[in-house]
Amino acid sequence: MVEAIKFGFNRDLAAEVLVGWELPKKLRKTILVPVPLHRWRENWRGFNQAELIGKQMGKKMALVRGLARTKATNQQARTVTRGMRAENIKGAFGLAREGEGLSGKRVILVDDVFTSGATLRECAGTLKKAGVKQVWGLVLAR
Repeated sequence: MVEAIKFGFNRDLAAEVLVGWELPKKLRKTILVPVPLHRWRENWRGFNQAELIGKQMGKKMALVRGLARTKATNQQARTVTRGMRAENIKGAFGLAREGEGLSGKRVILVDDVFTSGATLRECAGTLKKAGVKQVWGLVLAR
């Protein structure tokens, strides 16, 4: 399913996969932040799959594009080892203008796939440096 969304350019599948799924009420006061793509990759694909997933998961929650991809990187899926993944993604994110109001808040990072955790760790570190109180990760697949 993830491959069909990302590489088959099937945006509608993100909505179909998550029909009827909702976050627990306890977490609804948190803010969803999708893991960003570099603008070149998002322009090529036409959408950010993490953002599509987040919009479906958070219909009753705030979705904020709080992070920006500041550096183009190789695709994590093509990076083999855990160490290579961490090095590839290091320093790739910064706080977006929309993320300036996240200080002191609880955030759920949304991504499509968790493999080594390098992307979520790097994003979480950027948000924590910006004063975010608590960061959780939520992915479609592992």
